[in-house]
Amino acid sequence: MVVAASFVFASPSIAQTTGPTREELELPQPTVAPLPPKVRYDRDASFRQNCPFDNSALTTDLREVVFMDVAGRGELASPLAKSLANVPVPQGTQPLSVVCDVRDAANAALRRDGWIATVQIPQQELNGTLRLDVVSARISELRITGEPGPYRDQITRQLVPLQALDPLNERDAEAILLRANDIPGLSLRLTLAPGGGEPGEVIGNVAVVYQPFAVLLNARNYNSKRIGRETLFGRFEYYGLTGLADQTFIGAQSTLDFEEQQIVQAGHEFGVGRNNIRIGGTLTYAWSKPDIANLDLSTKTLIANLETRYPILRTVDTFADLALGFDYVDQNSDVAGFPLSKDALRTLYVRGDLVGQKRRIDGSTLLSFDTYLEARRGLDIFGATEFGASGFAQTDGISASRPFGDSQALVVRGGADISASLGSFFGVRARGEGQWTNHPLLNYDEFSIGNLTIGRGYDPGANSGDRAIGGSLEVSMSPPALADLQPQVFGFYDIVKIENLDFGTPDPTRTLKSVGGGLRLVLGKGLRAEFTYAKPLDKALFNDAARPPERLLFSITTRIPALFQ
Repeated sequence: MVVAASFVFASPSIAQTTGPTREELELPQPTVAPLPPKVRYDRDASFRQNCPFDNSALTTDLREVVFMDVAGRGELASPLAKSLANVPVPQGTQPLSVVCDVRDAANAALRRDGWIATVQIPQQELNGTLRLDVVSARISELRITGEPGPYRDQITRQLVPLQALDPLNERDAEAILLRANDIPGLSLRLTLAPGGGEPGEVIGNVAVVYQPFAVLLNARNYNSKRIGRETLFGRFEYYGLTGLADQTFIGAQSTLDFEEQQIVQAGHEFGVGRNNIRIGGTLTYAWSKPDIANLDLSTKTLIANLETRYPILRTVDTFADLALGFDYVDQNSDVAGFPLSKDALRTLYVRGDLVGQKRRIDGSTLLSFDTYLEARRGLDIFGATEFGASGFAQTDGISASRPFGDSQALVVRGGADISASLGSFFGVRARGEGQWTNHPLLNYDEFSIGNLTIGRGYDPGANSGDRAIGGSLEVSMSPPALADLQPQVFGFYDIVKIENLDFGTPDPTRTLKSVGGGLRLVLGKGLRAEFTYAKPLDKALFNDAARPPERLLFSITTRIPALFQ
């Protein structure tokens, strides 16, 4: 009976009943701009100087330029000297104003490399060699203002390296500030002011705003009909419970009638060290009772996650993280109270994330990107699903969701989301996702097409594969904003190809496409809404009678207290 059940539920048309997919169990995450302008850096505008020799008729025979440390320390620090090494020096007889041109070129070279420094022309007698003095900034004192909540000591520790930057480089300072800004609930702004001591000494004023909590609410109809299309979701986050740069959260999602599916989630993470390495854990429990005629099916899923995340790169325009984690997944399906399938996955993974943007000269965003790459390997520990004597996958003597599913398979996933602005109103967005594996997978690890991944218009889990590659192309138009309301009209084309590696699969590869369009609305910082018309162009399964019907999708998300700010 175990073997027979395994073969029956390997059929793609029946496989959907083995339990919700991974995507259907992932709760909406807080929507945050990739690079929020929380850390702002103000320079002293007095670094720019006029040239007193612009109208002078005097000339000079210029042969070389020597840069000196104005603080009397002699030669420049080697990083500054390297930045100034290629400053152009006009040769021969030149108007006296050439000394200002060289000074300005030197200032530009320092700014280009991020140095907080200025070049000055000291009083001198020109005899072919021009001396220029360099005033490089260094922070002599840090002052924290505002309300840091429970994080004052944490902020102080993380900002100590700022005072060790001598000379002070804007990019190095940004990296330190942005790591401190990773503390949940904090917003930082650094302003430099003259220190009144030796040349170059500045005082760093750090303005801190602490927000102790946030609430995320979402309503959408992305799910499949069998587990309830409409869902309501809420998540409460509290920052600073222990004072260890921590975040504690609880969340829950339910179908609209509170019958087909419920998901609850709780987690905690905290920061370690000056680099704010994040260590956290999340526990998710879901139970579902899909609406399937003549089948009393119920599924329970437990997901426990432990993860350590290291911030590799922090600049104003680029974030990069590397994470190492472990997933513990149990998924049990019953029919009328009798076991149908049981999966147990124990997975170690490593993941890299890169988020960034390119700006125009006026500061507006020209290009933004969000990419990730993840490698996962199942482990034979803690009762993981294994192959029995019959050669079929089982857990504790109960058939797995797929007879050839390998809980120890190697899985590589990746994705990229790139948006480009084409002028003031038009834009284009390209998004891709993919998955590769060396063996057939269990239900939870498969790539599922649909509204939650790629293939808008198809129900999540309408089809899935061990391997997949998909892409989405969007064109959009953003009319001028109306007060705080920013509308965007878009059209899309989605395509995804899936491949199943199971022995005897009747339709091992399948390509599905969909088209559509919609409207996005953003109100201030706290409310986002999206309304989409999606039309599937292919049958989800090879033995379906017809293509899925067209869908009208919506998602409305709000974040408090941002909604009222």
